[in-house]
Amino acid sequence: MRFRQPLCAIALASLAFASPVSPGGTVAHAAQTVADNLGTTGPLKIERLSSAQLVSMPATTIVVLQTGRRVSLGDLRAEHTARLARFANARTLALHMRPEQLMGGTGYSLVTMTVDPHGAADYQAFCQAAAASGCLYFPGPVGYFSHLAGQDPNLLFDYDPLVTDPGVCGAQGGIIVSANSPAGCAYGYPYTYSSNFNPGPTLPGHAIGAFIEVRQTCTPPVSVNVDPNGAIVMQGNFAASGSDVVTTSMLTCAVWVSAPGPNWRPS
Repeated sequence: MRFRQPLCAIALASLAFASPVSPGGTVAHAAQTVADNLGTTGPLKIERLSSAQLVSMPATTIVVLQTGRRVSLGDLRAEHTARLARFANARTLALHMRPEQLMGGTGYSLVTMTVDPHGAADYQAFCQAAAASGCLYFPGPVGYFSHLAGQDPNLLFDYDPLVTDPGVCGAQGGIIVSANSPAGCAYGYPYTYSSNFNPGPTLPGHAIGAFIEVRQTCTPPVSVNVDPNGAIVMQGNFAASGSDVVTTSMLTCAVWVSAPGPNWRPS
């Protein structure tokens, strides 16, 4: 009696003895194999790719981020390179914006700000170098921002799935998103800033804060309002609460407020 060999065995045997892929088609074939293994020929969910696949698959591979954004791996890699550049350049950018000398003259003091320690490294470098009374910074040229569950709702996060090393992420002021696979790095940027300050002494016939000095430079729609009674309020003005948002350019805002101190005397 003769037994027929199962069709699945025949198929496996034919695959085993198939001719190797040519060098020029190896990468494309590997990418197609990954797609076949995932059961799809369309965009791949990024959480189903390994860290090695993120850096080795063709640049034309389309992936879907957990925010729903569809993007090619080539674009993700270019954005990753741009992040490294902005981390290096943020301080220099702020130095060019900072006033050359203290406003108000003798007896005046600059109102200082508290830089958010949970912000990304480029935000911190920019705002510290600006030495401003208030500061907001949203990197560009294109920003993809979203809120992150369990984090400060005032922070908008820019996510880089290609940074998976916790040490590198932490050094850049980011946090590893362990809920993702691969666990990428999320960089936070404060959306608002507010503070109070002493507007200084008053004189008869003058309103409170009549002698404060203010200088500001902001990229719309980001704005700042300085209340002479002693308050600074800054807003991003481009994102609805709880929504993801795309910006098309770098957005910055810095304000410098000088107020007369207790030893100030009008000239």
